[in-house]
Amino acid sequence: MPTVTATPSPIAVPRGKRVLFVYWGRRGALSWMAAELAASLAASGSGDVLSYTPDNELAPRLAACAPATLPFRTFSSALGAITGLPRFHRDARALVASLREAGFGAVVVLMPHVWTPLLAPIVHRAGLRHLVVVHDAVGHPGDRTGIANRWLLREAREADVVVTLSSAVASRLVADGRAPDDRIVVETHPLLAYPRVKRSPRRGPLRVLFLGRMMAYKGLSLLAEAIELLGRRGLAVDLGVIGSGDLGGIAPRLRALGATVENRWIDHEEIGGILARYDVMALPYVEASQSGVALTAFGGGMPVVATPVGGLGEQVRHGVDGLLATEATPAAFADALARIATDPALLAHLTAGAATHPGPSVSSFAAQLKELALG
Repeated sequence: MPTVTATPSPIAVPRGKRVLFVYWGRRGALSWMAAELAASLAASGSGDVLSYTPDNELAPRLAACAPATLPFRTFSSALGAITGLPRFHRDARALVASLREAGFGAVVVLMPHVWTPLLAPIVHRAGLRHLVVVHDAVGHPGDRTGIANRWLLREAREADVVVTLSSAVASRLVADGRAPDDRIVVETHPLLAYPRVKRSPRRGPLRVLFLGRMMAYKGLSLLAEAIELLGRRGLAVDLGVIGSGDLGGIAPRLRALGATVENRWIDHEEIGGILARYDVMALPYVEASQSGVALTAFGGGMPVVATPVGGLGEQVRHGVDGLLATEATPAAFADALARIATDPALLAHLTAGAATHPGPSVSSFAAQLKELALG
């Protein structure tokens, strides 16, 4: 049964000034962020703790940061989400009771999980404050997990503070009545600082990377058409498509473009080396809340070319660390790529800008969440 002990450091932390961060996801960029946060908490002596699931892909790394981390058993199947509810309620009540006893003041949910809307009332009954970071106001087209989004957003109604990572998401939450405007705070997505590998110098065509899950809303077909347009203009581009998901009918077009395709799940330790092989990150999204891939690129000193949808325009500083296409069309995206491909000085300028992107570190982002959560 999960319990939190007294402050695990020689630093005296006043009662009510400790925070439990919760991330119960199992894999993806947020797992890397959670591991960064765990290491930061362990080194800080703040007494704050990160709760994680033992099924997380980085569980050994998270466990090594104990007592600044605490495992909480969740589930690994849809059936388990239902059959595990009695255990969840028992363990969640025990966890929150131990938080109150150990002098915690708030719970910060870094990303809603199927069970965290049920955690919120337990937290409130114990007299603790509750903050949730809402990443998406609506489910993404083509993302099967999006069907749970309405349920996940129940937590926004319960929370004392709702943090979004773009104004676009905040506006949609208010418009849909998911959370009142006076409880929403927009914060900047933290940089995802994967270990850097020195980028090899460009010696030929512009090297363009599409990284991450292959989902309909991410616009891979838009990108393929844009590069086909560039080819008809006589401008060659080296394309890399790296990530997991169903390529479907786009695979033959990618082969015809001579693209490097690695259709598989990418380990975190590989990210730095992958970024080093390319010049720019392509975000040809047709819908977006914001993008962790953009902050992965900036964390690796790589500029971004993106469509002007959702919160992408808030993340990319046009002409500073990337370019925004004028619209979400293949022709407009091709034009943006062509500007960089034909102007080495512009590429150098944008690369330098990406290296100085103002996104916060994970530790400073967490510190801001803590301040907001404690009120």
